[in-house]
Amino acid sequence: MKTLKVTLKQHTPLIHFQHDQYGATLRASEVKPKLDKFILERLGDGNYERGSGTHPALNYKIRITVEQEVDGMKLKIITRKDSQFTTEIFPLLLANMGGRSKRDDLVNFTMYQVTNLQLTTACLSLYEKLKEEVPYFFAVTNFGQRSNLGYGSYTARIV
Repeated sequence: MKTLKVTLKQHTPLIHFQHDQYGATLRASEVKPKLDKFILERLGDGNYERGSGTHPALNYKIRITVEQEVDGMKLKIITRKDSQFTTEIFPLLLANMGGRSKRDDLVNFTMYQVTNLQLTTACLSLYEKLKEEVPYFFAVTNFGQRSNLGYGSYTARIV
């Protein structure tokens, strides 16, 4: 078995549905399908959506651990006259909520100084491909809620 160790640097907070639990960070169930798709597109003709859009899962396992949570990543809410919510630090967070104004709809961030990834596989050629593609994958992929607004951004360093 070959294990690729990767350290992720988090650049923007992750909006996570389990923000109140220690260790709420990237989920392997979110990362693995996106990484599989990314690798298969780069190996093939680049059009994953052609045909049924399904593919077999690549044969590797992901383990994610975190260290050193950054304190103070809670929403700071300001109420405006028109009953809309905004944030002082992250104004784009509520940019696409369509006028919803209930405080219960808001979520909090998680951010860690260090996020560690271990990708384990028995296939040497897959190990080499993962080693080559993981830094590019994290450079172009965001995670969590509101990832289309730039939240959940990481860069990867092979250890």
